[in-house]
Amino acid sequence: MVNNITVSSAGVLFFFSLALVVVLVSFARLCNRDDARPLILAALILLVRDGIIWFVPLPLLVQRLALSWGFAGAFLCFIAWTGFYRRSNRTLWTAIALALGIGALCLLFPAGAYRRSFFLPSLLAGLAGIALFRVDRYNLSSAREVEEVRPHLGTALAISGLALLLWPLASGGAQVGLLLAGTLPLWSTGGAFIPGAIRAFQREVRFQQQNTDYIFDFMSKVGDLREKDTRLILDPALETILRATRADSGVVVTRLDGDFRVRAVHGFFPPPFPVPDIVKTKLQGLRNFLTQVPVSFVTPVWGDVLRTGEAVLVPEAAKHPDLAGHARDRVLHLRSFMTLPLIVNGGVWGLVSIARRDDPQLFNRADLSRARSMVNFVALAMENYTAYAKLLQARRVERDLEIAATIQESFLAPSDVRAAGVEIAAVCRPVRGVGGDYYDIVSLGASRVALIVSDVAGKGVPAALVMMIVRTAARLALEETADAGEVLRMINTAVSGSVGEDRFATVGIVIVDTVREEAAVASAGHHPLLLLTPEGTVRGECDVEGLPVGIEQTASYPSRTVPFPAGSWGVLYTDGFLEAVNRQGHEFGLQRLVGALQHGAGSSAEASPGARAVLDGVVSSVAAFAEGAAAQDDMTMVVFRGQG
Repeated sequence: MVNNITVSSAGVLFFFSLALVVVLVSFARLCNRDDARPLILAALILLVRDGIIWFVPLPLLVQRLALSWGFAGAFLCFIAWTGFYRRSNRTLWTAIALALGIGALCLLFPAGAYRRSFFLPSLLAGLAGIALFRVDRYNLSSAREVEEVRPHLGTALAISGLALLLWPLASGGAQVGLLLAGTLPLWSTGGAFIPGAIRAFQREVRFQQQNTDYIFDFMSKVGDLREKDTRLILDPALETILRATRADSGVVVTRLDGDFRVRAVHGFFPPPFPVPDIVKTKLQGLRNFLTQVPVSFVTPVWGDVLRTGEAVLVPEAAKHPDLAGHARDRVLHLRSFMTLPLIVNGGVWGLVSIARRDDPQLFNRADLSRARSMVNFVALAMENYTAYAKLLQARRVERDLEIAATIQESFLAPSDVRAAGVEIAAVCRPVRGVGGDYYDIVSLGASRVALIVSDVAGKGVPAALVMMIVRTAARLALEETADAGEVLRMINTAVSGSVGEDRFATVGIVIVDTVREEAAVASAGHHPLLLLTPEGTVRGECDVEGLPVGIEQTASYPSRTVPFPAGSWGVLYTDGFLEAVNRQGHEFGLQRLVGALQHGAGSSAEASPGARAVLDGVVSSVAAFAEGAAAQDDMTMVVFRGQG
């Protein structure tokens, strides 16, 4: 028969339960473990049970039921605690169903309540052992600690279950000892996990130290690269990630020219799609295969990562439909697999996929967390590296532009010239540091001067190079002939044979002869020459047909001779003046340009203005019209006047 539970025995149980609560709460606080709450709740249930038995007079049947159901509640909490480390909690629901079933029997048939309920704690202890051994070692980082102490906890659960089975048959002082044995799993958990948490902290410290070394090595390798190309850092980045995660192999997939491709490979990496038998036995063959296969949003596993930006962890490849074949393959022998996105500048720039083939330890969430931290660092390094490379390139381009602008400025003729009895004023304002507009003034003797204005397609250095070819060819041609059309033909031949098909230029040329008081005009698709009378009235436009230079190598260019008496004005210009816009989007246009020229050339009947004054007036008119709006194109103009 069962002896009565004395008040003194209840006091011993109470203080043991109180000590257990203190141990578990201290463990949770010191180790910052929120997952210990079910264990603390189990200890509190025992403490409340023993306190009620000790301080509250209860009938013997109620005392017995309280002892039994107190242990049952504690073991239910223990089962719930193991659920943190499992994918499924079916054992917990089974335990709850059994507890509720036996409880219903006790309530419905109170006469035999104790006999039916005394084995409930032992049954739940057995279920707790089953739940403990169903812990997934790769489910959480702390599951490793559970795996380490699982044999000890299993033994404690077995002892507790056996002790609680013997409890109703025990007599005297042995009864208290058997009851205390029922708390052995909770004591074991609290006692074993404190040093386990310390070891986990030490492992984390070692991991952080290793990561620091890995990162230092990675940055050293990046710093040694001579070329600032983002693709060059993929190999050292992948090597760093593999070392940090103890993975056997891996790849990096990035976007290039709009397509995702494998850009870096390390080891025999089993991808999430079939691999031909002919390539998987040789490392170079597998590498070539991986780099040639296109990657898209429909690629298994990888497509999900690229589309969602979320990491994918496959602890056991044998259980994944797209990886099971590689897991059974005797060559690839894939065991564990994970893929993480490369987030650069807020977008999915690619992914890193790593695998374990020979290591028996499967990837777990701790490995995923560590891999994520390394991948994020690599992504940040790539982002900074890309920005640095762009900055270097921008500075290099800026320096080249400065040099080219200096060279271009040195090629331009003086802006104010008097040659062969002609007063000339010119301006060239590129939108960028180096423009595609060009003007030149070439004296051809005492009575003749050649004026050239050109507008090259495009901007920047390429346009400036074409402009230099035009200038060189024009000067060489003018040494051989004074025929404006022949000069354009020779320029066209030089440009057509020296630049690409997408490079061409419009050229307008005027050769003024002050003795004959005439001007020879030729045009290669340029704006017509504007002619004004000495009084500043527009006399008309002199237009001559001709293709822009650089389009057709055999093109011919006719010339036209027009009267140019003393005091007459001539104006050559480029698109920039006509296409200047204001804040409302309206263009300056030809009509406003003519008005500005007439206003400047006819501003003083007694003292005729100079060419510079007329040109400055046009520039001021354009600036006033634009109201501070940015120029859209290079602006070049040559204003000239025959002297009487």
